[in-house]
Amino acid sequence: MTDYIDGYCERLAPGFWGEPLNAVTNLSFLIAAWLIWRAALRAGTADRPALLIPLALLALTGIGSFLFHTFANGWSAIADTAALSLCLIATLYAGARVWLGHSWLTALIWPAMMVGAAVLLGAGLPFIPGAFYLGPLAAGAVMTWALYRRDHPAWRWVGGAVLVFVPSFIARSLDISLCESFPSGTHFVWHVLNGVVLGLAIRPLGWQRTG
Repeated sequence: MTDYIDGYCERLAPGFWGEPLNAVTNLSFLIAAWLIWRAALRAGTADRPALLIPLALLALTGIGSFLFHTFANGWSAIADTAALSLCLIATLYAGARVWLGHSWLTALIWPAMMVGAAVLLGAGLPFIPGAFYLGPLAAGAVMTWALYRRDHPAWRWVGGAVLVFVPSFIARSLDISLCESFPSGTHFVWHVLNGVVLGLAIRPLGWQRTG
């Protein structure tokens, strides 16, 4: 759990600041969380659990990723992956409840679908680094379609999150292959854009209108 992990271009040796760009760009998640919180306070929805839980997990995603890109070991890798995974699950579940009006039981289908798609795509596309993240992309696209069919205004925000996730995923996938030509790599772009992705997806949970 404490063995050194070298998984990105920017990491050249052990050390807390071995990945300065990958570490600092986790501010994207914290900034997104702060902006959504401020907007929710203005809207009077800051006490809504469907917003607060994904929002707290969004902040924890930034913290967990920062820990991983500084300590770069087993336990920090778990903190990173767990926080992001839980944030995605909570956001999708809350969206099914708030926007689509599903019961708590029916809403569980959405994160189950996302996890299933992530496992299948990760196993079926081993030549694509991080292919399991295509599961959340697929789930977001289906959610966008479902909201569009209902003419719910959140479809534009969730659809925007899906669109931004495409270049974000590409940046993450290309990181290792670009080490020689671009030593800093492109993983930091994944952080910056994912702050936008999660911010766009979570922000409509704080609207007064709930579907």
